[in-house]
Amino acid sequence: MTSYEEWQKEYEAELERTKRVFTGQREQIRRDYAGQFVGFASGRVIAADTDVNKVIAVMETLNPPPGSAAIFRAEEEPVFEVIEDYRTEFLSE
Repeated sequence: MTSYEEWQKEYEAELERTKRVFTGQREQIRRDYAGQFVGFASGRVIAADTDVNKVIAVMETLNPPPGSAAIFRAEEEPVFEVIEDYRTEFLSE
């Protein structure tokens, strides 16, 4: 099992990679997906649609789930932060 400190370090490194890759693709995403919701993870656009529920459904199928991901309107900056995390390996009983 990975310690919490190791997990946190890996998460922060992945988050920084995700932000860096997004920054390089920002203008193309805004141009190519204008008016749509975009699911972004693992350095790429995973899904895009005008219906946010369709994008959410695709993102929920990712296995393993990415450590950092975002769903945002193409015109807006994504917020790459944990909203809800169901992992329980670090919870004590």
